[in-house]
Amino acid sequence: VTEAEGLRLHLAAGTATGYAGVWTTGKVARPFEAVAGGKRIGRFASVVDAAVCYARHLESGPAAAREWLAACDAKSAEAQRADSDKKREEAVASCAGKGLQTEYKGVQLHLAPGSKTGYAGVWVSGHGSGYRVALEQNGSRRDLGRFNDVLE
Repeated sequence: VTEAEGLRLHLAAGTATGYAGVWTTGKVARPFEAVAGGKRIGRFASVVDAAVCYARHLESGPAAAREWLAACDAKSAEAQRADSDKKREEAVASCAGKGLQTEYKGVQLHLAPGSKTGYAGVWVSGHGSGYRVALEQNGSRRDLGRFNDVLE
């Protein structure tokens, strides 16, 4: 792509990305980085978005580049919300076919279609009867107890 968002992009043959001022980061979520004057301007999900940021920085200055970064961040957040909503809808549909409930006593249940119980944070007790419930956060697990009914 040689032009985007009304800007001429700065091509650089022989580089990993094909664009001047755009590097690969090795990060999964945002694999491209716009760099100008040896300083990172921002990380992006798309190589073209990074190239546009670099072009904006050169043509209109750092403020224009920051505005583009903010717009890309907002677009990415919206896409993540839409993806999350879609995954939830798919999980609900999958679990509904298995007879799982999505709500219990006014509380929304978090479904986990691939688990043995069908519910996130709920395991079949290692003792052979009942269910164990725990919250996992920041790499640590907090046990909430054991219950006889999977919905409790």
